[in-house]
Amino acid sequence: MEFSGRLASACLVPGQHGIINLNDEWVVEPKFGFIYPFTEGIASASEGGRWGFIDKRGEWAIKPSFEEVGEFENGLSQAKHRGRWGLIKKDGKWAIEPEFDIVFCFSEDLACAGVRGYYGFIDRRGSWKIDPVFDIDDAYQGFRDGLARVGKSGKWGFINTNGAWVVRPVFDNVYWIFQDGMTPARKGARCGFIDKEGMWVIAPDFDDIMPFSEGLAKAKKNHKWGFIDNTGNWAIEPDYSDVGAFTDGIAPAQKGRKWGFIDADGRWILAPQYGAVDGFADGLARATRNGKEGYIDTHGRWFVPPVYDLVPPHFDNGVAMVMVKGKWGFIDLHAKWLVEPRYELVTLIPES
Repeated sequence: MEFSGRLASACLVPGQHGIINLNDEWVVEPKFGFIYPFTEGIASASEGGRWGFIDKRGEWAIKPSFEEVGEFENGLSQAKHRGRWGLIKKDGKWAIEPEFDIVFCFSEDLACAGVRGYYGFIDRRGSWKIDPVFDIDDAYQGFRDGLARVGKSGKWGFINTNGAWVVRPVFDNVYWIFQDGMTPARKGARCGFIDKEGMWVIAPDFDDIMPFSEGLAKAKKNHKWGFIDNTGNWAIEPDYSDVGAFTDGIAPAQKGRKWGFIDADGRWILAPQYGAVDGFADGLARATRNGKEGYIDTHGRWFVPPVYDLVPPHFDNGVAMVMVKGKWGFIDLHAKWLVEPRYELVTLIPES
């Protein structure tokens, strides 16, 4: 059994998870109830209904003594004990005692915590820095550049690290981060961009809108998508069923039911011919044809033929986990099987 090279968590039988190498050998026998993806060198794993963390050798870095756990971020992880959540360190000791209905990891020295259905922010001693009087949702991302997106009575805005409103909660939705001093916002059925004072810098003239990428933001009007510039003018007219973000000057675009790729002038680089596509990375993009998935190059040629039920958006350092007939395995960039598809579930372990 070889520990060097790429490793992956794998499961042949539900409830029996271990770790394999890309020679399809067990390096850690499938003795865990579940293994989640590795972060910061360790992964949450369960045994006997309790949760802890293992290293890449399958040894307990933190013994399974918790009801639930999260994943490590900047040296801390969520953990649940006796129905309450706190934060633990990599030695398994409490950094923040389990006193909360829920708690998130720190961002800019504040951690969001919830009690009785409301949310506030605690400091690294576990004391309230901002009282729990706010709403959050699945889009919560913590503080960024001194601001956090929070809600109040069904409306959304931004507070600073003292808990004061910077953007009053008058919007039906706001994006969680500012780019170049502005962020998408919705009021009623209309969308535009606001600045850090909550003022419209791009008027709410759109049905839907997304953040900027490479100087252009996808926007929807009259049921069609296009791209606007940072003045709110159409750079690419709304003539598409859907579009994706620009990457290296190319964006996915849908016409009717087929997808292709356009350039920043709205010209077709690859005509719409695919069932679905993702953006390019390292010269390859996931694409589908006749319900099967593979990868195309920037000329539209099939680099990896569409013969798989599922593939990830991109290769991970030359390796991709793929599904065939409900089973998972791994291929290389030449579509050669590294691990035959026989597993119920697999997840590559990061190399770093």
